[in-house]
Amino acid sequence: MKKIKYITFLLFNIFLLSIVNAESINNIDINVYLNEDGSANVTEIWNVKWTSGTEGYRAFSDLEDKSITDFKVKDDSGKTYTYQSNWNINGTFKNKAYKNGIHYTSDGLELCWGISEYGNRTYTLEYKINNLVTQYTDNQGIYFNFLELGERVNNVKITISTSFPLNLDTARIWSFGYTGNINFVEDKIVLETSSSLSAYEYMTGLIRFEEDYFNTSSNSDNSFDDVYDEATIDSDYDTSEVVSDDNSNFSFWESIGLFLLSVISMFFMFFIFAGYVLFLAFIFSKYFGSSSSSFSSLYGSKLDFGPEGKKLPDIDEINYYRDIPCNGNLLEAYYIISQYKILPLSSLKSNIIGAYFLKWLKENRIDVIEVPKKLFSKESYNLDFTKFDSSTINDDLEKKLAEIVKTAAKDNLILEQKELKKYFCKHSGMVTKWFDNIDFEIEKKYISEGIIATSTEKEKYRFFVTRYRTYTKKTVTKKFREKAIQIQGLKKFLNDFSAIETRKAEEVSLWEDYLIFAELFGIADKVREEFRKINPEFIEETKLADTICYTTIHDFSVSGYNGYRDGSSSSSSSHSYSGSSRSSGGGGGSSHSGGHSSGGSSGGGHR
Repeated sequence: MKKIKYITFLLFNIFLLSIVNAESINNIDINVYLNEDGSANVTEIWNVKWTSGTEGYRAFSDLEDKSITDFKVKDDSGKTYTYQSNWNINGTFKNKAYKNGIHYTSDGLELCWGISEYGNRTYTLEYKINNLVTQYTDNQGIYFNFLELGERVNNVKITISTSFPLNLDTARIWSFGYTGNINFVEDKIVLETSSSLSAYEYMTGLIRFEEDYFNTSSNSDNSFDDVYDEATIDSDYDTSEVVSDDNSNFSFWESIGLFLLSVISMFFMFFIFAGYVLFLAFIFSKYFGSSSSSFSSLYGSKLDFGPEGKKLPDIDEINYYRDIPCNGNLLEAYYIISQYKILPLSSLKSNIIGAYFLKWLKENRIDVIEVPKKLFSKESYNLDFTKFDSSTINDDLEKKLAEIVKTAAKDNLILEQKELKKYFCKHSGMVTKWFDNIDFEIEKKYISEGIIATSTEKEKYRFFVTRYRTYTKKTVTKKFREKAIQIQGLKKFLNDFSAIETRKAEEVSLWEDYLIFAELFGIADKVREEFRKINPEFIEETKLADTICYTTIHDFSVSGYNGYRDGSSSSSSSHSYSGSSRSSGGGGGSSHSGGHSSGGSSGGGHR
């Protein structure tokens, strides 16, 4: 018993001594500003007390297509450190003083700087993370471990901002690995600890953007849903406050007993978890282990645009294109415009509905009819679908859109604007599927025609252990890019129509098709006005350019899309990922576990 008391007393004094002389990281404040290209400028302010070692460092690993550059350091004395291109981690305290550099490792890199002076210090680190925002197959997002050190940090706050407000209208947010919360605060995303961050904790953020706000060059064949499921596979989303040991009322022996009980429980849980891992590994190997199988779907994943990326030549360098691109196929034009982001997707979706209405008007499938005027009511117009025969349409997607619109018109087949808006709102999922099928069908067509080239590639990934999987890489060809340039050339031609002095006589016969594509481009009003100035007879001869007909069709397309947008936004707000009650992504407490599969921070502190 005397020996136990002596050992206990000795351990207690060692513990007290370690507290008195403990080196500490008091506070880390990280500000992340997201740039338009998907990169991020990061500023970190470290308030520390270090009395040993030669350098501070931040380790990063599993960065994949991300990179870290432009590393700078300054301290509380106002000195800006000198960057060393070849950092020697074994250098002396004196050699590292007021210097910083990057040390590259087998699985990543370390940002290093000299401690320079012992004691209470403040260091400001600046660096850039390239490709922080990733374009997934369904959304843009961020999945990144922002902070994981091998030392305790008393308080951490991470603030993420960009040029537009970050709130529930623009993003969804989750976090993992620490006791604290993640919330929208003053149009920014804030991750903050509510107790100290231990040496075994980490701060991983998962962000889904509601639109493609960034022109990122980082593309993934996975969907955000896949990333979410991977991040939350062992997440508990426990948001309760954790009482630290410092405030507990347990005696020493009670603490020892609880510790032993915890160890036994951990061993028990380990064996259960190990069995679960082996079971998953068996299933995974059975279905995905074959080298001949492709983990990613052939259709629907992102395209590889090659070294030139999605950037087309400047508009001044593009020649006028006077023919109708894509052989007049509106769906192909829509697909290419969306892939190259020539127009915002929201405008494009509204425009293609209007373009099809104009096409049907040209083909004499529909008519614009005046609604009998009632007392005190304004004149209005509806779309008459009574003579529309869907069976004569060869394209399945065009036929499907016609069936959707005719159903909205109800039994009398006279479509009212409010009917279209209401139907698109109520059946937004059906409309979304129609838009999604455009990408699927055109991509399938282009692969079969060799306009999109495919090849089998192998990549490294992590599933408990590092493995390799095969996937189908899809690369746009020169023909694909030429189609995009032709579309840009026609858009430029129509925009400059009145300024072009020489015009071929046969072009007049294309003017109706020009109007249809002008509606797809969102410039039909301007083109109609130019046609009216140059050839007033054409305006009188075609229904497409008639003010009443065009205005009615344009208003119907906008109203229908607004109904779809209202319906899809309300449904998306309740979209459930993996059945989690936190699927709304509106913020709140951070999950203590989960997020292990993210790359990013992987150690640090001082040494």
